[in-house]
Amino acid sequence: MWSGTGTWRINDSVSYQEKLSLRKNGKDCVYSAIAPGQNNEQSVEFMLSLFTDSTWVFTNPKHDFPNKIEYQLLSSRMMKVDVTGIEKGKPRSLSFSLIKKP
Repeated sequence: MWSGTGTWRINDSVSYQEKLSLRKNGKDCVYSAIAPGQNNEQSVEFMLSLFTDSTWVFTNPKHDFPNKIEYQLLSSRMMKVDVTGIEKGKPRSLSFSLIKKP
C-alpha cells in the first residue's frame, strides 16, 4: 500500500489537506481519500478504471464530487490532474498540475 497527504497551499500556508492511499484489493487497484469535514471522516474509494503508460483514471459513480479522478503523465517531472463530478446538482470540474520536486 502507498499512502500520503495531499496538501494545497496558498502563499506558503496550508489551505487544505487530505489523506490519500493506493492499494491492491484482489485484482483491483483502489485509490482512497479521507477529506476533513466530509463523509463523516470516512474514506471514499475510487476504482482504477483505465490504465495506460501515461494515464490513470479512478472512478466512483456513486460519489458526488469527485466521481472521476484522472492523472495524465506529461513528462518525467509533470502530471496533469482532472477532477470531475456533480456538486449540488451541477457539473463541477477542476484541473491542476503536479510538479516533481528536484
